[in-house]
Amino acid sequence: MAHVLLTCIPESGDRLQFADLELDLLRFRAYRDGQPLLLTPKEFGLLALLMGSPGAVFTSWQLAESVWKAKPPAAGARHVKCQAVAIAMRRLRRKVDGGSRPRLLHVIRGGSFMLAAGPL
Repeated sequence: MAHVLLTCIPESGDRLQFADLELDLLRFRAYRDGQPLLLTPKEFGLLALLMGSPGAVFTSWQLAESVWKAKPPAAGARHVKCQAVAIAMRRLRRKVDGGSRPRLLHVIRGGSFMLAAGPL
């Protein structure tokens, strides 16, 4: 099993690594345990944001603002963007954690998300 890092340490300005998860920021590629992950641009953006602050809890709206560049919405529009985040995070979790241990992407009750090694 790969050595588990408890923080996200950029090896250089173009890579992020957390546990056995690696992002190549210049080539827009992601790997888990050395295996490539096929991510959409939004999924890559979500993962880069989470890997930049491991252990931090992000609300759906914070992720929408950062990755979708969403502006403060009218009352009903906020829910639509949060749903888009929830769908993208569900797909991302399947790709990153589907069959790999420890799980790294976690859903926090109430619709927030975080990157952390192992169970919460």
